[in-house]
Amino acid sequence: HGVGVFTSYEFHVSPRFNIGLHLAYRLYPGEEMVQQLGYGALLRHFFAAEWTHVDGFFPYLDYGLLLQQTFAKGRSGNAVSHDTRLGGGVLGRFHGVPLFLGAAGHISRIDGFDVDSQWIPYLDVQLGWVHVF
Repeated sequence: HGVGVFTSYEFHVSPRFNIGLHLAYRLYPGEEMVQQLGYGALLRHFFAAEWTHVDGFFPYLDYGLLLQQTFAKGRSGNAVSHDTRLGGGVLGRFHGVPLFLGAAGHISRIDGFDVDSQWIPYLDVQLGWVHVF
């Protein structure tokens, strides 16, 4: 289990569709501490165009094509993995403040260090704030 932070800079392609650049950092503490840096493209689809300016709850789905750089304590170099992300969530606007709660499944394949290429699927849960400008 780990913790992390992420940010996404998104462009409105249409009132219901965003495309963005995603950047994430995750830390898995322990005896052999692992750090990951993830980055790539994120596509987000909202089911209602009003999410940008009306209070309420607005569900969304998203899909990401990402890469990860993994660094492990005690190992030289790093490992690289492709990361396909499929997620969803809900954005809630309360008095104009947009907050979101989401979850995503990731299918990754890591290649590097001194081990054979292997699958590393994982789930993440996100909670945050959206700044719309």
